[in-house]
Amino acid sequence: MKADERDRLISLLADRVAGTIAWKDILEDAPDLSIDDAYLLQSGLMRRLAAAGDPLVGYKASLTNLAMQKARGTGGPVAGGLLASCLRDDDSAIAFVPGARNAVEAEVAILLGADIDGPNVTALDVRRATAALLPAIEVAVGAPGNVDRSSQMAIATQKTTGAVILGGPGRSPDGIDLRVEGAVITVNGEYKATATAVEVMGDPYRAGAFIANQMLATGDKLRAGMILMTGSITLAVNVVAGDNVRVDFTRLGSVNIRMN
Repeated sequence: MKADERDRLISLLADRVAGTIAWKDILEDAPDLSIDDAYLLQSGLMRRLAAAGDPLVGYKASLTNLAMQKARGTGGPVAGGLLASCLRDDDSAIAFVPGARNAVEAEVAILLGADIDGPNVTALDVRRATAALLPAIEVAVGAPGNVDRSSQMAIATQKTTGAVILGGPGRSPDGIDLRVEGAVITVNGEYKATATAVEVMGDPYRAGAFIANQMLATGDKLRAGMILMTGSITLAVNVVAGDNVRVDFTRLGSVNIRMN
């Protein structure tokens, strides 16, 4: 993809994310856009948003769970940037987005205590770089009108909608086997979903390695202090305005939100 075409598409994505022009899938602008090109657009969009005052504070993975992949009809996980504007504290009120699917996901968040450099990052590399593990909720918001998004559009706009809520204070990774870390989602006190983190690519650290390798391939950096969101442990749970959501983990603690 030529530089001028990349810049044109990034500008269109930035305007759609800001809501200054109507939402439209990127394949309507560039029907032959490849997955690799979509990641380049995402990297460029994240850098533009960061330069405008919304710094990149980490990265995230989506669809790391086979059940989620089957439910969404996708071929595998995707990775994306995590902007400061997406982060919320525990017990936050999260704005419900009308006209779109709003859903919550229980995730293990990794706080990096050391830089990660490639190539060929492994799960062990991520484990060694981990300073703390935190309980987290991602609020995922679908496309306006709940229309299907192409894989390229999903990648190019990761993550420019929704929110990430981190619990605390965090646990040392020492002695914790993340594969058997459980999560239980309740909404308004009613059980909705549960699973163990082995559903996340066999081990959330493997999801962290996937994030690292994908982001490093586009020239991005993984630095100490960044957060890695490793993907949903359970199937996503749809929520509506007024819902109170709680996720309890086996050892990492709990995290709560309310949808306004």
